Amino acid sequence: MKVAKWDERTDCCLWDGVTCDSSGNVVGLNLSYSRITGHIGAILSYRHLQSLNLARNNFQLSPIPPGFERLTNLTHLNLSFSCFSDQIPAGISRLTRLVSIDLSTIPFCELPPTFNDPDFNHIFDFEELHRLRLERPNLESVFRNLNDLTEVYLDNVDLSAQGSNWSQALSVLPRLKVLSLSHCRLSGPIHSSFANLKSLIFIKLEGNNLTSEVPRFLASFRDLQVLNLASTQLYGNFPREVFLLPRLQTIDLSKNPLLTGELPEFPSHSSLQLVSLYQTNFQGKLPDSIGNLKFMTNLLLYTCNFSGLIPSSFANLTSVTEIDISYNKFSGSIPPFRDSGVPNLEDLRLSFNLLTGTIDPLIFTLPSLKVLYLNDNHLSGKLEDFQAVSSVLEEVYLNGNNLSEEIPRSISEIPSISILSLGANKFTGSLKLEAFQNLENLTSLDLSFNSLTIGTDQPDLMFPKLQELKLSKCNLTEFPTFLKKQDQLRILNLSNNQIEGYVPN
Repeated sequence: MKVAKWDERTDCCLWDGVTCDSSGNVVGLNLSYSRITGHIGAILSYRHLQSLNLARNNFQLSPIPPGFERLTNLTHLNLSFSCFSDQIPAGISRLTRLVSIDLSTIPFCELPPTFNDPDFNHIFDFEELHRLRLERPNLESVFRNLNDLTEVYLDNVDLSAQGSNWSQALSVLPRLKVLSLSHCRLSGPIHSSFANLKSLIFIKLEGNNLTSEVPRFLASFRDLQVLNLASTQLYGNFPREVFLLPRLQTIDLSKNPLLTGELPEFPSHSSLQLVSLYQTNFQGKLPDSIGNLKFMTNLLLYTCNFSGLIPSSFANLTSVTEIDISYNKFSGSIPPFRDSGVPNLEDLRLSFNLLTGTIDPLIFTLPSLKVLYLNDNHLSGKLEDFQAVSSVLEEVYLNGNNLSEEIPRSISEIPSISILSLGANKFTGSLKLEAFQNLENLTSLDLSFNSLTIGTDQPDLMFPKLQELKLSKCNLTEFPTFLKKQDQLRILNLSNNQIEGYVPN
């Protein structure tokens, strides 16, 4: 904690978090993450302050004090995530030199001891109590004179008093580059005057109720790097030109189920790193040019309406760490993923599609792959053996396919596996549970609804962490005796077998 190390016997300009100018005036205070509580009124006497950062402290729901208008030299103000509450003081609107302001808050804070009294718990709506608000003055009144602002962060601040005119109120900030207003209770569409803010590089409006179409003028924001419009009740057709903005790195339109659109053909120089369209109504085919996205790290297209083949170029996303295209209508075979094409891929989810064909065993040995979801498709054929010692897989879901013949021994030898789901396939043959006993991290095993005959020769068989075991329709004739030592089990399914006699104590 910075303040605890301050020594009043030394020059304050040497204290951690304190910056002084050549005349010895305190011009900067960075007391972030300092566990400060109480009141900050004394700080407002430092009239030469240019930068004040009190982020990530805990002021226990106290209001931001009045008096900020005295800090006429202030250019950077950061009070974020420090558990202030109530109305933002009007004095901040007179800080005409402000370049950056961050008053973002969090919904829940540690309450002062008085508020923990059970006699008071029924009186306060704590979520409302924690919220900072801009009512009097409202958004327009605060920003009308702050023409030098380039960064505005007001996440979780209640801006509802501005009504549907919030975008007009902000359009008077000609130098604005960063706008972060997630979960601010904004309503209404983005006004056409917002098109004046062509210097914007960062827009985050997640969790508001815009209930409108996406304005087409966003495609003219040539410097835009981040666009987050997730969960904003958008509808209509999204302008695909936005995906082609030359500097765009992140686009998040997720959780807008009425929003439609299609992906464009991507140029080779695209800067895109994260594309999140899950739980929208985007549709059509994935373009072959998706392989041009050499900087792509996260591709989240699940629960949309995409269809067609998965392009083979998909396997050449050299920077990708996460791909989730589950719950669509993709057909055809799985692209031939190779370690040279996707060396960083950690999470691959293709479940709940219409995929056919066999599973290339090399997919199990991709050098970084930890999570593999191929369940609930129409994959078929035999699972071939692979070099299990080379696998780093932790979760494997192959259930709900048409995989057949014997389960290869290598799949029971993946050293890091914790969840293995092979149920609802057409696997055959006899299988001893001893095959899985050396998997020290195994917590969940599903072999149900195949044509397997499961047995064990070891009554003292041990699975160190087994929490879930599904052996439905596995031709069991008696209770597996090793279960008596499985004190971590939460889910056990032995249905649809031929078990007779008493249930063991």
